[in-house]
Order: sequence, then structure tokens, then C-alpha cells
Amino acid sequence: MAYETILLEKKGRIAYLTMNQPESLNALSFKMSEEIMDACKNVDEDDNIYVMVLTGAGRGFAVGANMKEAARASRTGERGGGYGGHHAMEKMQKPVIGAINGICAGGGLIMLGGCDIVICSDDSTFLDPHVSVGWLPLSETFATVTHIPFGLAMRMALLGTTEKMSAERAYQVGLVSEVVPKDKLMERATQLAEQVAAQAPLAVRYIRQVMRRMFHEEPYARSMEEANRWVHGQVNRSHDGIEGPRAFSEKRKAQWNAEGGPNQRVNFS
Repeated sequence: MAYETILLEKKGRIAYLTMNQPESLNALSFKMSEEIMDACKNVDEDDNIYVMVLTGAGRGFAVGANMKEAARASRTGERGGGYGGHHAMEKMQKPVIGAINGICAGGGLIMLGGCDIVICSDDSTFLDPHVSVGWLPLSETFATVTHIPFGLAMRMALLGTTEKMSAERAYQVGLVSEVVPKDKLMERATQLAEQVAAQAPLAVRYIRQVMRRMFHEEPYARSMEEANRWVHGQVNRSHDGIEGPRAFSEKRKAQWNAEGGPNQRVNFS
């Protein structure tokens, strides 16, 4: 598959997946989502590759869904695809090193959660804008709460675009494991990838799969699936869920009314 929105490069035992839409801070379009999923499958099926490095081109790692595309889809009713690319790393057997550069927001946090070792450049910032555009940050909050305390994850989720976490703060609370100078980010990510690739490959892959299943997926999978099915669609299809992306794309203040959403509590049983 020829890629238009990402770069996939292989060097020795390491694959480098770079989101390559710097003009939009690597906002995830339907096209990019499709290409990321294909690239992750390609890496997982390549017996010569032992580890993948994930990063973004330009001054942003990833800022989540492409709001202009989402607004157009909500206005026209078109179905151009989904955002499975945000979750593609979670489904991989091989370990992933996240090299976070610049802004990591919204769905970028899901990608961070799909990485096994996460480092960032000293100019990085982290935020979750979903509530500020009338959407639910379920998968994003789940991804952050597997790295940082529940209260901090909820703070990010509830404060939206008004809450930005610096690189140093992200290191202090455990969202990332290392902060490096911007111009040394990929060099350090490569060093870590080489060290991982030097270990016994089967042991590495099963550590990833077993630990992620036990500590990330199993305790939350059923509740997350039910919550997504019951409430996510309702909120995103409510007046506010449609108004938020439109207001963002039109560069105006959203007019909320809290109408058209769920009218009962989520049942997690």
C-alpha cells in the first residue's frame, strides 16, 4: 500500500512510523487512520522487525480527530471511515516506543496509551480537548489513567482545552518516562529501540501482550465497550456533539444546550 499521510521506514530490526500531516498537527483523518492500521499490520507481520518507533512530523505528535472532516461528516451524513488508527498500536504484538514531539492531544493520548515506552521532547504539551467540542473522551481518559492517577486523568478530561500539561509535569506524574531535548528525541528513541531489539524477541512480545492484557485491557474492556456503545454515540450525535466540531471548524464559540443526549445513568453491570 502506498502511503499518502504517513511514512513507514525500516532500518535493521526497527520500524519507524511517522504521522506526516504537519500542517494539521497530524490530526487523524479517515485516510490517515486507514494507513496507520495498514502500517501497523505490516510491521507486525514482518519477521525482520522487532520493535516500532511512533512519532509525528512537524511541531505536533498528534491532536486527535480531524475536526474539519468530522464537522463535514456530521453536516452531510457521509461515512468516510473511522478512527481505528488511534487504537492500532494497542492491537500489535510487537513493542512500540512513543517519541512524543510537541502537542499530544485528544486521540494522540490514545496512541500514547498504546505505546510501551514513552519519551517526549522538552517542548511537548499534553491535553484532552474533547469536552470543549462536546465529545466524550472515554478512550483518551482510559489511556491516560493507565499511566497516571485517576484524579489527574479526570482533571485533564473535565478541563478540556483549558488544561495543558507540560513535558516536565508529564514526567513527574508518569505520563512519560523520559524528557529529552527536542533535537535529541529520535536519537534517544532509536537507542531505546535498539536496546529492546537486542533482547529475546519472543519474550519481549509476550511480556507486552500478557502485561497489557492483565493490567490494561481485562479490568476495563467490558465496561469500556458497554459505555462506548451506550453513551458515546448518543453524545456525539446530540446537538452539542454536532455543534462542537462545527464551531471549531468555523472558528467561533460553540453554543451548547445539553439537549439530545442520554437521559439515564450508564449501567456498568
